[in-house]
Amino acid sequence: MAPYPKPAPERLPRWARLLARFMVVPWGWAGPEEGFKGRVRIYLFRCGRCGRYSLDYLRGYSGYLLCYHCLEERRRAEEAAAKPA
Repeated sequence: MAPYPKPAPERLPRWARLLARFMVVPWGWAGPEEGFKGRVRIYLFRCGRCGRYSLDYLRGYSGYLLCYHCLEERRRAEEAAAKPA
């Protein structure tokens, strides 16, 4: 499984929660030890769909972010639909 997106740490600092409500916050770096070819910037953001915080890197030409919680929800729904009744 890909190393990102990840759920945000349980206890986020107040300043991080406040900033992430209104913008994408640079959170740190990921490197080859996490499966990347080089250093990649990791961002903290609040999902507009579910309202929870996630960590991810900018993807594609437009620089979109994927929410860990929404992806897990979609994966569970697809697994439930694939199970024979």
